[in-house]
Amino acid sequence: MTVVNVVNDVKRGKQRQRGRLSTDLERQMFTLLLAESSRGTITDLDLHPAPLSLAYKCTYTPDATCICGGRREYWEAKDYWVKKRDDGGWIKLKVAAQMFQDADFFLYERTKNRGIKIKMIPVLQTLEGV
Repeated sequence: MTVVNVVNDVKRGKQRQRGRLSTDLERQMFTLLLAESSRGTITDLDLHPAPLSLAYKCTYTPDATCICGGRREYWEAKDYWVKKRDDGGWIKLKVAAQMFQDADFFLYERTKNRGIKIKMIPVLQTLEGV
């Protein structure tokens, strides 16, 4: 799939994984990632990533994945009210960040006052020898 086709699909709100349409927030995130990809900051961009296995019959599928600076990044778009209400998706994102520490997880979030905030999901420090 070429970048031009992906841009047109994003503009039209074409169906994505899991049989649902992209939200406005996801389209904004995709446009940002496509712009970074055209600048050469991102070397490999996938807007239809494969699910990550967290446990038996439990998976997490990020909205997008890319390789930036030789390191894999997973991107998730969440609206303010969805993040407050959707505990399952938020917990899966945090668990995935802990399990796949060789990658970075980013949250593209619409804040309460309708601004956009991008933050990296922190990896918890483990206590060894406890």
